[in-house]
Amino acid sequence: MQIKVRFIGLDVHKQTIVIAVAEQQGEARVVRQIPNDPQRVIKELRKLGKEFELKVCYEAGPLGFGLQRMLKKNNIDCIIVAPSLIPIRSGERIKTDRRDACKLAHFLRSGDLTPIWIPRRIVHGEPFNTNRPKPSAIWNALAKMPDWRNEPLVNSC
Repeated sequence: MQIKVRFIGLDVHKQTIVIAVAEQQGEARVVRQIPNDPQRVIKELRKLGKEFELKVCYEAGPLGFGLQRMLKKNNIDCIIVAPSLIPIRSGERIKTDRRDACKLAHFLRSGDLTPIWIPRRIVHGEPFNTNRPKPSAIWNALAKMPDWRNEPLVNSC
């Protein structure tokens, strides 16, 4: 038996989320607009994924990676896409929440979206990455280096 896949595009905003679905054939369609509540999002996606494997995506934005981490924790495959990497047709200037969600679901199904790297969460008490020296340490090291400009030229003959 072949696994059925549903491709979900989310247009995420502070107050609302628009959910669009693209089946394996046919056009992407908007399912509904819901309030931006984590439990409500999980509930709606579970309804859509009863007999399907879900693949979800949304645009990167000011709301961060919290939604993706929550979906991953609930075993829902989710990627985040940079808005600049979403294909657009020339002359297409109308941008609405519903169109964006449908476009995301469509391009996720066609494989035209490139996911962005998601940093791991920093846990309280975890040491911070100190691989790069502080600017003051760089200046101190430079001050201790010998200044070759003031050295007299030595004739080796």
